[in-house]
Amino acid sequence: MMGRRSFLCALGTGVVLPLITDRDGPNRPEDRRVHLIDVHIAGFRYYEGVKPEVARSLRVGDDVILRREPENAYDEKAVEVYTRSGLKLGYLPRADNSIVASLADQDIDLRAELCFLDSGAGFREWPGVRVYQLI
Repeated sequence: MMGRRSFLCALGTGVVLPLITDRDGPNRPEDRRVHLIDVHIAGFRYYEGVKPEVARSLRVGDDVILRREPENAYDEKAVEVYTRSGLKLGYLPRADNSIVASLADQDIDLRAELCFLDSGAGFREWPGVRVYQLI
């Protein structure tokens, strides 16, 4: 008969071992994303992304950089959005940035990419950004 300690040890091994071996799978980086939010970029029309030459270079799926701006006079949870080349596109909307800001403040590994572009319509709709956490 299996005792309680032996049972719990066997149960723990059964749960942990698949997690360890699954990490080394060939396509794991995509599977390690936790989707947090899709939002339009606030303030886009005030920054570099609205310039025609920059707008033409933006593509859905392009990685963007998120930067916390805790000293922002208008929003203490401000999160800026930049292209990989350092051009400022705008901010995550104030109504939607608190979770991302809190995670960034804890040095959680966050990534973002452009998920919606309406450049053909002269940006009547601002571009969207998808934010996810890597685990």
